[in-house]
Formats: sequence, structure tokens, C-alpha cells
Amino acid sequence: MGRAMTGVVLLLGLMLPVVVSGCTEQPPAVVAVVNDREITYQEWEVYMNMRRIADSERVFDEDEKKAILDEMITDLLLYYEAVERGFEPDSALVDRDYQQYRNVIKDHLLEKSEVRYQLHLQELSLNEEMVLEWVERFNTAQQLMRDVGARVLPPTAEEVEAFYERHKEQFRIGERRHLRQILITEESLGDEYEDVEAMAQDIYQRLGQGKDFAALAAKYSADSYSKGHGGDLGWFEYDDMFPELAEVVFEMDAGIVSQPIETEHGLHLVEVLDIKAPDYRPVEEVFESISEHLYKNEQEQRTTEFINRIRRRADIDIRW
Repeated sequence: MGRAMTGVVLLLGLMLPVVVSGCTEQPPAVVAVVNDREITYQEWEVYMNMRRIADSERVFDEDEKKAILDEMITDLLLYYEAVERGFEPDSALVDRDYQQYRNVIKDHLLEKSEVRYQLHLQELSLNEEMVLEWVERFNTAQQLMRDVGARVLPPTAEEVEAFYERHKEQFRIGERRHLRQILITEESLGDEYEDVEAMAQDIYQRLGQGKDFAALAAKYSADSYSKGHGGDLGWFEYDDMFPELAEVVFEMDAGIVSQPIETEHGLHLVEVLDIKAPDYRPVEEVFESISEHLYKNEQEQRTTEFINRIRRRADIDIRW
């Protein structure tokens, strides 16, 4: 999900009423104090609304309410830290995110009505300035988190190769077959044939007589991609294919052309060009994906550690 849409999703819940289950005692006016900054019950309600976009009728039990308050505290700590380090909201991005937020709300919940949007804000004792404040806080905190993540260095080639060796079974590939085909359908039926079955059998016989496969594919195949490549389909593992095809071609030797095989797409004449035994994907083939995986994991670990440090040094007093 992109940065802008992430902000939109987090803010959508502001438009939805809070429903709290199991609430038998009157909540305090101040639900928590973080570094001498009070978090009011009304602020907590607004934050709860941000979690309700997927299901406006959802109710929260006591454990969920505590978890959401804890998340709110973390978000506020990140915002305070970002401000202390000199990060400021990007006004252009804030405006873009808010406009996207307004449009999503109006399009999906309020029948694209600006009037209903404004009335809905009023009914919830909200206004556009309050919503913009949440967008600005989110934008500012995100700048801090991106800065933390950007300090992570990409993994070295040695680290990628070490991961590959430790997890080599993840890169195991089954037996593969290099295939080419001629696909016969009603659309490709030649004028000289009565039906696709007759056409497929005739081409099969001609292939058996040594006729050029690529030439016949170019002339008769309904597969618009492979016919321009001599019918070449590339390499396949068993599970990559339609079961009807796999059951036949994975019993064939190289150099053999199958009898016509019927699938929902038509009749297939398939030749096995080559066979490769089960093996492992070479590290060069998966190097980039491993590198990206390691890099993202390190970024997540670094940002989690950063958040934990901020929370440990904070003075947090939860009163509800």
C-alpha cells in the first residue's frame, strides 16, 4: 500500500461512530498521561474510530480497547519524537492525503455528497481542522520512521549467500519439462477440416511424418503468443500446468509429441523438448528476492527496536 493511501485508510474511521461493549463503569475524563501530556477519553474515541473503517458495526471487548489505547500511546510518542528531532509535516502531502480521504469517504459512504460529508462531521462533533491534525501527525511520524528505516544498509553478497545455504530447501524445484504446443480451437479451424478433432488428428499425423513443428504451429495454432515462437511454451513444473496436460506430458520422454489432449481451451498437441531433474534454483536467480527479504526484515527489526526504546524511556500512566 502506498504512503498516501496508508494515511487515508488510517483516517477513514474518524467518520464512524464508536460502539464499546462491556463498558459497565464510567470511563475517566483522562484515560492516560504520557510524559505529562494527558490523553482524554474524547481523543481516545476519535482514535478508536480510525480502527472501524472495515466494519462500522464492530464492538470492542476490554482487551481490544486496552490494545488500541496502547497503540495510540505509541503513535503519539512517535509524533512527539519526530517533532523533537525537527521533522515537520509536508503540507503538499498532507493536503493530498486529506483530499483522498474526503473523496473515499464521500464516494463509498456518503453517495459523493459534500453536504452530507460536512453534516456528518458536525454530527460527530468533528470538523475539518481536527481531521487535518490527524493527517499532519501521521505524516510527521511517518517521516521519522522512514528516516529510521533508511539507516539500514542493504545486505552484503555474503549475507545473501549464507541465507540461501541455510534455507536451501525453500528454493528446491521439481522436475521440469521444456514444452511446445499447437493449440487447436474452433477459431483456428482450417477450411479443409470438418471439426477440431479431425484437424488435430491430421496435424498429429503430419508431425509423425516429420513435418516441421514450428511451421505447423505458426500456421494452425490458436495460441497467439507461442505460435510466433514455434509453439515454444518454456519450462514447466507439474503443478504449473493444467492437470489434463501434466498427467500426460510428465509421462512422456523428450522428443515425443502427444496425441491431442483436451482441456477447456481446446485440443493441445504437445512436444517435450527437454527434461530437467529436480534441483535447486541457483543463488543468482533468487539473489534479488533474498536481498529484498533480508533488507525489509532488518528495517522492520530496526523500527521495532526504535519504538521499544522510545516507550521504555517514556513516563506512561494508564488510568483506564
